[in-house]
Amino acid sequence: MNQNGVNINIIYKIIASVITSLVLLSSIYFIYQHFSLSEEDAKNASDRFFNMLIMKNRSSKEFEDIYPNFNEIGSRVVPAKKCEITNLSKNSDGEYEVYSYIEISNNNSIPIYLLIGKSNGKLIIKSSKGINYAYYNRVLEYGKKKGCLTGNENDVEMGKIIKDKNLLSYLELETKFKMDDIYSNLKISNDIKSEFGMITGNVSIKNFNPFDLDYGDIECTIEFYSRNGNIVSTDKIYLFDGIRANGSTSSSVFSNTGNASSFKIIPVVKNTDALKNKIRDRIISETDFSCK
Repeated sequence: MNQNGVNINIIYKIIASVITSLVLLSSIYFIYQHFSLSEEDAKNASDRFFNMLIMKNRSSKEFEDIYPNFNEIGSRVVPAKKCEITNLSKNSDGEYEVYSYIEISNNNSIPIYLLIGKSNGKLIIKSSKGINYAYYNRVLEYGKKKGCLTGNENDVEMGKIIKDKNLLSYLELETKFKMDDIYSNLKISNDIKSEFGMITGNVSIKNFNPFDLDYGDIECTIEFYSRNGNIVSTDKIYLFDGIRANGSTSSSVFSNTGNASSFKIIPVVKNTDALKNKIRDRIISETDFSCK
């Protein structure tokens, strides 16, 4: 106690208590800022990531800045139009689960899931589902049928398994083989005749493939040649309804190319995503449970 009757020890204790409180409050504030996450933060991070997906020529470094494991996903969906968030919810760990979709075209939207949190004070996307293209090009179904995937994996886990098991390569190789087989499984016949300078008749195509060939999958033309082998004209053979599996279709031919001496019927199978998916579905249905 000093000469004015003030207890120095009490003053020291008050000062120490104030300093301790300030340090404690600063620590709490630091921890809160370091680990806490608001809905607005999660929404802004999601919007930033989706905008990066849509924009072209974004560098890997920019993606990894917000999604450190992005490059491990492997084959990824490349959206062409826009991304929309449908719901955000905070989980028990204080992280946000973001449900959204990517609009690829007017009639095709893909659901996307993001898990957003913080690591070392930095807001990041920790994991996702739906960015990996395996969800939409049948690789997921193929991997599940083989017993390599369960469907519960996030994008990165799925990407690693697909790469390790060569699932995409095997499926694409089998698809190519079956695409090449389509021609050998088509039987073409005709009753075309040339009379009085007119070429008329019908072309019939039998489809021995185990899947439908729709109007957009196949087209057919007929080329007419002169005696010296030059093309005189070309007509389209219309297959409006396509050709059902193990079915057939016919189309009429009419031409007034009187100087044609021969003709050639040319079917063209289009390499469309729709047709490739039909083939993949067939491959998957025939796949054995044999993950190696």
